[in-house]
Amino acid sequence: AAKDAAAELRGELEEAAAEVQQLTEDEAALRLDVEKLGRAAEEAQKERTESKTRNAASIKEAEESQQALEKAMVMLREVYGKAPASLLQVDQTSSDMPALEGAPETFPDADYVAAPQRGLLELLEVAASSYASAAAELADEEKADEGQFQQFLAETRKDKEIKSRELAHKQDRRERKQMFLKQGEAELATSSDKLAKVREYLEKLQSQCKAEPKPSLESQSR
Repeated sequence: AAKDAAAELRGELEEAAAEVQQLTEDEAALRLDVEKLGRAAEEAQKERTESKTRNAASIKEAEESQQALEKAMVMLREVYGKAPASLLQVDQTSSDMPALEGAPETFPDADYVAAPQRGLLELLEVAASSYASAAAELADEEKADEGQFQQFLAETRKDKEIKSRELAHKQDRRERKQMFLKQGEAELATSSDKLAKVREYLEKLQSQCKAEPKPSLESQSR
């Protein structure tokens, strides 16, 4: 019975040792996954910050250009408000027209600049509208990028939390299995020692039983 119990315990210890090995490998893989998710979140945050800075600068530039053109249109209306309409036409042959303060050197759409029949105010309005549209599009892109980033960040955090909980669970199970191994090995060693002592006693007893009996004093006197 003692041998059977020891053999059974030894089998359980072997299974526990194999499970500890598997849990250790699982922990290493999960720990690597958690680290990768953390790095991915950090990299995404860095890229988002850089993209947000670029978008903000582009939006600001477009808005400032729009404001400069609107300011130029106000000045033109004040100067030419009572002038004949012909003065507001673009003179393709004129080369001495003074530059407007704050106006860009070129307009977004060159077709408007090349059209001799279009008024200067109309050109400025079109340019200002183009800058306004560009600013709005950039703002929409920034909003979409931020939404995608937040979604990615939320999913990454969720995956990281799940894997972290799984890692903690496996660590706890491995530690309990290691505790079982330690106690089981100690118990097995104690059982083996006891079994060895019992075996030694039985062998000694058996040898005594097989020994020839010594003659008694009465038989010797005869």
